[in-house]
Amino acid sequence: MTNSVPVWFDALHIGDITVGDDGALGFAYTKNWLDTRGAFPLSLTLPLSDTVFPSETISPWLANLLPEEEQLTILTRTLGLDRADTLAILGEIGGDTAGALSFSVPSERAAWTYTPLTEFYKIKDPEAALERHFEDLGERPFLAGEEGVRLSLAGGQKKSALAVLDRTGAPVLRLPAEGDVLAIPRNGAPSTIILKPDNPVLPGIAENETYCLTLAGAIGITVAEATVLPAGTRKAICVLRYDRRTNRRGALQRVHQ
Repeated sequence: MTNSVPVWFDALHIGDITVGDDGALGFAYTKNWLDTRGAFPLSLTLPLSDTVFPSETISPWLANLLPEEEQLTILTRTLGLDRADTLAILGEIGGDTAGALSFSVPSERAAWTYTPLTEFYKIKDPEAALERHFEDLGERPFLAGEEGVRLSLAGGQKKSALAVLDRTGAPVLRLPAEGDVLAIPRNGAPSTIILKPDNPVLPGIAENETYCLTLAGAIGITVAEATVLPAGTRKAICVLRYDRRTNRRGALQRVHQ
């Protein structure tokens, strides 16, 4: 069992999740974070305080950062971990999660790298490379165990978190356009899109989810930008991450949720 995992906002140490002798989890903010101007709480259930939050408070929050059902089973088997050891799992894959937080090690901008799918799979055709990536997800969700890849998203269906790179190789916050490249974030680099491939058990899921998002937007509901991407003989819904933004210099940033 992992005894302690630090929680980071970029390179700022927010707090530590610990495991007691009885296996119960706890969380406490660091004094530096509590004294930081603009500090935010991790959750409504974890307000800024110098208290130690108990397992019944921290455990549901942590579980919502991890995949579920078959995805979690395959992932933990790949990593050689007990699926009940939430903290150890996040320590392994919690580099790029929902929102702005990283677990175990900080997200150092100087270390960020992106590997194009075509380069990773040694396949020149981008659509074929994406199709190969979807096949890969069935064997190792989020490419678990790949050097420098630490990604996690909640849910039971297969999905991937990738980045869109422009013609210069820089990450951009937009849906893929002509000339862009899809790439795997490494070493703490943030993803910019979420892809959910089609599913033979749920035919039409990519088109249906995209249609529903488009319809919701048309009647005035605020929705994430989405489109359907072809991937060889397959397709996927591609959603622009709303927990990412660019600063005045155009640099990519995570947004706390």
